[in-house]
Amino acid sequence: MRSRWERRGRAVKLALMLACMVFAAVAGTAIFALISNASLTEAKRDLAIAASAVTIIAGVIGIGSKVWGGLQLLWRRRDRSRLIRAHLIDRDRLVDRSDEMKDLIDALTRSREVNCWGEKGAGKSFLLKHLADVINGYRNKNFDHPKTEQVAAALYFDLAEAVGFSGIEERICREVLGKEHGTWHDFTAYVTKKFPRRRVLLILDNANTQALWPAVGRVAYEYLAQRPEDRLVFGSVKRMSLINIVPKPVAVEGLDLSSTAEMVANKDISIDPQDLQELHAQFKGLPYYVGLFARIGASPHGAKEAADRETMVDVELIPTLGPQTRQLLAYASLFAMVTRQISLYDLEQCHLVDLDSQLKEDEALLTPLADHQREFGIHDVLRDSVLRTVEPEVSGAALHLFLRAQRQGRQGDAALFAMFADPRAVGADAFDGVLEPVIRKAVDSRDYAVLDGLHSRASQRPRVRQFIAEDRNRHDLFSWGRATLLAGLGQYGEAEAELLSTGALSTTGTHARSSDLDPSIRFLLADIAHLQNRYDDAAQMFEDLGNWAWSAGQKKLHARCTWGQGHVLRHQGKDLDGALDLFERAIDLGSEAGELFARAYSITGATGIRVFREDVPADEEHILFCIETQIAAATTHDSYMLEVWKSQAQVAWLRGDSQRAFEIVESAIEKALEQNDRLLYNLYFEKAEFLRLSGCAKGSLTFYRQVLKFGEGNGDRNLISNALLGLVLADLAADCWVHHASAEKAHDACLRARRVALDADIQITGKIARQIATMFDEPEGATKRQRLILF
Repeated sequence: MRSRWERRGRAVKLALMLACMVFAAVAGTAIFALISNASLTEAKRDLAIAASAVTIIAGVIGIGSKVWGGLQLLWRRRDRSRLIRAHLIDRDRLVDRSDEMKDLIDALTRSREVNCWGEKGAGKSFLLKHLADVINGYRNKNFDHPKTEQVAAALYFDLAEAVGFSGIEERICREVLGKEHGTWHDFTAYVTKKFPRRRVLLILDNANTQALWPAVGRVAYEYLAQRPEDRLVFGSVKRMSLINIVPKPVAVEGLDLSSTAEMVANKDISIDPQDLQELHAQFKGLPYYVGLFARIGASPHGAKEAADRETMVDVELIPTLGPQTRQLLAYASLFAMVTRQISLYDLEQCHLVDLDSQLKEDEALLTPLADHQREFGIHDVLRDSVLRTVEPEVSGAALHLFLRAQRQGRQGDAALFAMFADPRAVGADAFDGVLEPVIRKAVDSRDYAVLDGLHSRASQRPRVRQFIAEDRNRHDLFSWGRATLLAGLGQYGEAEAELLSTGALSTTGTHARSSDLDPSIRFLLADIAHLQNRYDDAAQMFEDLGNWAWSAGQKKLHARCTWGQGHVLRHQGKDLDGALDLFERAIDLGSEAGELFARAYSITGATGIRVFREDVPADEEHILFCIETQIAAATTHDSYMLEVWKSQAQVAWLRGDSQRAFEIVESAIEKALEQNDRLLYNLYFEKAEFLRLSGCAKGSLTFYRQVLKFGEGNGDRNLISNALLGLVLADLAADCWVHHASAEKAHDACLRARRVALDADIQITGKIARQIATMFDEPEGATKRQRLILF
């Protein structure tokens, strides 16, 4: 099935070719008649012969083009690398959602990035698939729906978050490029090749878990940097919050009663109007739930909260399923964790009886997608209900798929399937042999979605939870992975509670390891204490662990712990000399042990102190250049480089080279945007400082505000206190109350910054806030060029 733009392009080419042939034939005949001095009768005869010949040739070309087009169509149906294809089956009709569609199109007109979000079952995916199919010419748009202007094609991808973004990336590249290990960069280059001068709408649907957002933010920024005229839509259950881009939100809610009735009629469901009205009210017009329960003829009663609606599926729907349906849905639900498009080929490899007839019978539950019913989809609500409640079918199917994935070397998929199998049937060695490398790889690569998927699925299975708890190493591995995820998302209290459940700190006077992961767990606990501004606790934990590491001969850990001690002392600002000494020791230890993290962050930490004191040695630039070179050679530590660039910019500014300082910080900001790294807001703060101190106080306000907004959203009191002070100093430097509206409000903001800093035990920022507050009492002698540093 060709899209409308493909059919039109082909028709235009054919018409132009025939017109050129007619023109050439007539012109050639006329020229021949003139040269040969033919009579008028002979010329007419020759033109008639030429016209007949052209007609015959055109007919042959037309027939040939149809045959060739058919052959091409057959090939394209087999070709998995096609970007443009239908996503909805023909009889699926979109009911009146003009308001949502208008909001969506308006948002795409105003913004390059849009987040279409709403509750489970609200019809977000159907809406986005319909939009993609309308743009691609596979479906007719409703008359009342607004038009999408100047969009050549829509590319729709349904993300399977449980496999993490690396798994999503591989599947997209395999489907689009035919490459087994392609990258997002390869995909973007392919889109550019296919649509070099056309605007494309890229839809990344079902980015539902916060754990997936850091990676999605990175690839979205990369895509739009390469194709700035394109538009990008994220579909999600929750409203998305990304560091490097701010998508415009568009909410999708339930249907009104008339649209609900139309939807049920479109599905050929017969139901009493009163029952339909009760279902509509019960499920707030959410189309998936209403359609599902209308089809099975159930009339559940109870609360309207999302958790209760999902419970209704568990207790009202699942018990009505027959044995073969349960078996089919067990396999389909497991496949749906790792891919949104369930392949008929994959189902055929499973132990399923009468598969074709069963698929037709269960079409209401397992929906055939376009592509001649070779692929199927299952809604997240039903998938999760099946995985929660259907036994023993899920366990048996999971074991079969685990063994197959293990044989094929697909460790990530095998790890997910292991969460649903009977651990005793899998075997402890096989279970651990898959889980440990998957979790360690996810921690190293910060692929939080993999960690989230494993934990959330394991927590649903009592046998799996018990099996994990029975072995100290296995339990600690899961807790460490879970805590790494939570800390990465800024949920420090939950991360700490997860780590404490391992008993890593329950030693009495000794540091005997509870498991092989005990040092990693204790280091993360110390780091989380520092992130929660419990600096004295963090310093003691780093010191204790560092002493143990020294006695155990773990030089790299010793170097990291020494850096940690210096880092928390610098945060407090009460002993900067002590912090410098610790940083110097950590640099030496890191050099001896080959520990790049400790060396890089100790060097930049020391530079920050020297810049604040305005006492930077002559060779500081050389030291920073050397560590930059070593990080570049490592190739896998781009986030380390951001810290180095920030320090280089600070030194350049102190030396009086403002142009170079701006150039460095702008380059670092661009890199942080590409990486979706939270250090972006530290760099925004430096840019705001440079602007304010160079006389552009009003221009600095935008960046201080961004830092403040991010800090308040993440609870980062270091950012909050310094951003508040920056806004006060910017208003003072501008000699007008641009941000605060009055001196009284600016003074109150300064006092708030001091309270926040002292509550967080950031003593040096508290002292600076007190100094700035005195400027309001003694404006004549006050200096408004106070330098702020994010400690």
